[in-house]
Amino acid sequence: EGVPLPTIKASVVSRVIDLCERRVRDGQWDVKRLGSEEAEVEALLWAADYLGIERLLGLCMAKVAALVANKNPSEVKASVRSVRRLLQLRGLRLPPEHVEASLTSLGLRAERGDLDALEAACRHLTHKVPTVRSMAAVAVRRIAPRGHCGAVEALCGCVKDSDPTVQRAAVESLCHVAERGHERTTMVLAKRLSGGDALMRRSAAKALGHVATQGNERCITLLRKTLQDSEAQVRVAALESLPLILGTEATAQLLSEVAASLEDPDEAVRQTTVKTLGLMVVHGQGNDAAAAAVEAICVRLEHRFWWVARSALKALGLVATKGDPRTIHSVVQRLSNPDRKIRELALQAFAFVASDGEKYAAEALAQLLEHKDEQIRRCSVQALTKLGPGEGRSAIAACASRLEHAQERIRQTAAQAIEALVEQGDARAVAEASARLKHRAVGTRLAALGLLGRLAARGDPKIVQAVSRRLVDRFPAVRRSALQTLGKFTNRGDPRAVGVLVAYMGYPKARVRRRAVVALGHVASYRSKRAIALVGARLRHADVNVRMTAIDVLVKLGGKGSDQVLTCLRSCLGHKNVEVRLSALQALPCLTTPSRDGRPLALARSRLRDDEVVVRCAALVALTAVAAAAVGE
Repeated sequence: EGVPLPTIKASVVSRVIDLCERRVRDGQWDVKRLGSEEAEVEALLWAADYLGIERLLGLCMAKVAALVANKNPSEVKASVRSVRRLLQLRGLRLPPEHVEASLTSLGLRAERGDLDALEAACRHLTHKVPTVRSMAAVAVRRIAPRGHCGAVEALCGCVKDSDPTVQRAAVESLCHVAERGHERTTMVLAKRLSGGDALMRRSAAKALGHVATQGNERCITLLRKTLQDSEAQVRVAALESLPLILGTEATAQLLSEVAASLEDPDEAVRQTTVKTLGLMVVHGQGNDAAAAAVEAICVRLEHRFWWVARSALKALGLVATKGDPRTIHSVVQRLSNPDRKIRELALQAFAFVASDGEKYAAEALAQLLEHKDEQIRRCSVQALTKLGPGEGRSAIAACASRLEHAQERIRQTAAQAIEALVEQGDARAVAEASARLKHRAVGTRLAALGLLGRLAARGDPKIVQAVSRRLVDRFPAVRRSALQTLGKFTNRGDPRAVGVLVAYMGYPKARVRRRAVVALGHVASYRSKRAIALVGARLRHADVNVRMTAIDVLVKLGGKGSDQVLTCLRSCLGHKNVEVRLSALQALPCLTTPSRDGRPLALARSRLRDDEVVVRCAALVALTAVAAAAVGE
């Protein structure tokens, strides 16, 4: 009668029978016939286990272990169940490297919380070979659920192992298995932090950050001392763990101690310090401790070693609160440093501490526009450009106020800053410059005119009128600048500019009227009838300087031989005022062309019978000059 074997295939049973027969016939097991693939061997393994053939089971276990050891962990195909079974089998004597490979495979493939796999791994924590014990600790770390008491106790026992590698593996595993606040684990780790080799101290410092209770003063104190450790890797681990157990807020003293690590000669320590400061300060933004940390970082922007200053810049980017006045003030102070590299770092830092167009920042930078050092003034212009005008245009207003400075170099720098801040036609910038066209200081008016010439939109009516009023300024430099500015955004003959000058021609003061006449000669279009009529009317003015200026302007506007200009002179020659008639006679030679036009001669002869002797004499002089001009001599 047949024996049912529901879990074993017939082909596998045949192989088992064949192996057993060979064992009886030859007196030993034929290991070569076990198979070369995990699936074949594993099938025999479970058949031997089911049938209770202990010796064949042991051989299959050893074969699976050998196959696992000869492959990369990612290539192993043996099931977790079979690997777990071979690690659980008591009395199975495997080479240490095979046990180690099996533990590696189990740790990588078993699910976290698999208690059977955990029990198999824990069995080897007391193996006689250190490398096996070390790998067993790693497997426990990957399999044990957090807080598993048995795994934690077993690992705490391994921390006392005689081999340093096993100790480190146990400490690193405790980091992942022990729950935060576990007292025994915390005590074990704290003890290892103050003793042992550098690798052990590093592992203990890292594990403390995950196991110690937040706010544990003893652990915090130990980590603070560890910041002075001789090994860089230990200092890195301490910096990484500090933010994890701090609790709510860090003290100013602790932040200063951490910030001091920005000066560490090791690059990894400095980079970790940057991250740690960012984590520690982010929870306490706005308090005095955070402000002290920011100040400690800013001080290191001026460090003599560039790598320290660079690390401080990175840290500032993480901890600074945009718009904080104290932080902005601290960075602006560095912008005025004589060292170019420090100024460049501060300029980069400014982007971290100031919001776009922030008012306090704009005013602080505008004050640097008044610095005596040209390089610092340029640096402040660059910072203002980075800051931008902002929604309230505070940066423009702050710079525009420096247009009123007594020193020309400051006014020029302020104008450069405004140009860098805005695009052409910006209404706020143009308005700020226009408002200073009436300033009592000549330098301010000149600076405003120069700025308008570069910013004002072409043909802006308000700006045309405002600049045209400066054409009659009492200072020649302002008048010249206004004329140049006007020429940049208007065409000659602009009616708005002409209208402003016409209005000034009726001004009570003669010198203002004279300036208006001169300006009209530059602004009005050539042979403009309106302009010629207006200037010709000035030939009747009581002030001789106004009349002489009008003559020069008429020549420019009308040209020689102009009918309208000659008509103006004819009316002036009949004026009752002797001085007016004399001015008209003086103008005649200037308007005569080498042609057969007899009108200038007729006008000069008409005054030969004037009642006044001086007029008749002037008529003779004019007649001679006109005749000479008519023949081209």
